[in-house]
Amino acid sequence: MSAEPASTDLPAETAVTQRLLHELQAHQIELEMQNHELRQAQVKLEAARARYFDLYDLAPVGFCSLDGLGAISQVNLSAATLLGLPRAALINLPFTRFVHQPDQDAYYLLRQQLLQSGQPQSCELRLLGPQRLPFWVQLSANPQHAEPAEPAEPAEPAEPAEPDAMRIVLIDISARKQIEGELSAHRHRLEELVASRTAELVTARARAEEANRAKSTFLANMSHEIRTPLSSIIGLSHLLRRSSMTQQQAARLERIDRAGQHLMAIISDILDLSKIEAGGLQLERTDFEFGEVMASVQSFIAEAAQEKGLAIVVDVGDVPAWLCGDPTRLRQALLNYAINAVKFTDAGTISLQAKLMQDHQDGLLLRLSVEDSGVGVAPALIPKLFHAFEQADNSTTRRYGGTGLGLAITRRLAQLMGGEAGVESQPGRGSCFWFTARLQRAQSAMPAAGSAPPQSAWLDGAQVLLAEDNEVNREIAVEWLTSLGLVVDAAADGQQALALARSRIYDLVLMDMQMPVMDGLQATRAIRLLPGWQAVPILALTANAFRQDRQACEAAGMNDFIAKPVDPATLPAILLRWLPARSAQPAPTAADGPAGLSAG
Repeated sequence: MSAEPASTDLPAETAVTQRLLHELQAHQIELEMQNHELRQAQVKLEAARARYFDLYDLAPVGFCSLDGLGAISQVNLSAATLLGLPRAALINLPFTRFVHQPDQDAYYLLRQQLLQSGQPQSCELRLLGPQRLPFWVQLSANPQHAEPAEPAEPAEPAEPAEPDAMRIVLIDISARKQIEGELSAHRHRLEELVASRTAELVTARARAEEANRAKSTFLANMSHEIRTPLSSIIGLSHLLRRSSMTQQQAARLERIDRAGQHLMAIISDILDLSKIEAGGLQLERTDFEFGEVMASVQSFIAEAAQEKGLAIVVDVGDVPAWLCGDPTRLRQALLNYAINAVKFTDAGTISLQAKLMQDHQDGLLLRLSVEDSGVGVAPALIPKLFHAFEQADNSTTRRYGGTGLGLAITRRLAQLMGGEAGVESQPGRGSCFWFTARLQRAQSAMPAAGSAPPQSAWLDGAQVLLAEDNEVNREIAVEWLTSLGLVVDAAADGQQALALARSRIYDLVLMDMQMPVMDGLQATRAIRLLPGWQAVPILALTANAFRQDRQACEAAGMNDFIAKPVDPATLPAILLRWLPARSAQPAPTAADGPAGLSAG
């Protein structure tokens, strides 16, 4: 009976066994699948590792790993190629062995900064490659922290951690450095060339300035040498007119005077052009009557126009009567046109016209023109007219004379006055030469007609000291001044003038510049130091007509500058401006401005 229960449980045990076998088989299959996946992952990992080392070795830049002591622990093929040794031979070699000696400090500084900051560092230095020849690299370093070793037993002290290692990247920049060196050498060469060229330009400028000074000195000397005898010619001609003479003598004397005036005009034109080109011509700013400028131009050409039977018409248009500017240069520019108009016109009319083109708060724009009925100018020749020394007819058989400076001077004077110059002309029908100028409205009130005091009120009995070394010019000046009622003491040089000034105080002094023994500048300085001479007007009366001469006179203490030859008709007005009053009339002061005579 006991065996029956055992046989009863057998199927149940078999079922459990079968189930366990099935689970075991399932686990076995699962393990086999996991092993298969692990094998596949291992294959992929090996493949990735192989690709990594391939990339590491085949990278176009050098990679090195350095241990904490700076020895090479790993290196790729590019780095080995750069350093010139097989990869296996590089392992455990100190990296400093390959750093060029002059660049050792740069490498140690980079390493120190890397260890202190823990941040990537970079620098440029030279390494020693194959055959120990230096070459330039860009060295970039990154920290590679070493993990400290775990102690074998907790009770034993831990081994000290090795100093931080680092990974470095080496990029060959020799080609770039070579280009930079060539560029630096080229830049240095360029700097040398620029410095050399600058020195040459400085030298050339100095020579040009020296040549310009020599030119100015030459022109000043020529001006003085020519103006001095011209003063005698023009002065003697003026004195001779007072003498009785035959009609033939008077006509010849008139020709002498005209020739002298013509020569004086040529000299003045040359000097004016030279001063304009050198930037030495400064415009005056004074109140003046515009109608007087037009009238003076008309008066100047009236005799020549009358001889040719030409009528002169003057039209001032709507131009204000009282203006501020440089009347002398305005008159000169217009007169150059007017003289040419008379020269090139045989019959008909000369018209002097003025027109107000603009009227703004900042000034007035005037257009002045001279229109004639003369020979006219061919269109092809017009562009040449306003150039210095150029004329419409330069042939040796030309009918009309002249230097060809007048039009050039007029254009440049117009430009100085803020305007321009031009011409409209038709051959055989005449020309219209014009220029524009910017002027201002006068600030002072226009004087009433007839308000000027008589000359005798100031001139009669005035004591004048004249210093002039040229005997003829001294004689002429004394006679001129005496004829005006002045009392004149004459000196032949500056030393004599100083001696006379010590003996008494004069009402006015006329002082030549160039004199023997003591020149006019030295004499003026010495006279100004004498008691009572600080306010006495001293006027330069000289053939030196350049701007620097005027400046030298002002610096020496002179009040005004009168260029020779002096026009006898304008001399009284100049003296009236500076002589103290000899009647109830108030005396003019230095604030009244310079004399109206051109400084040439």
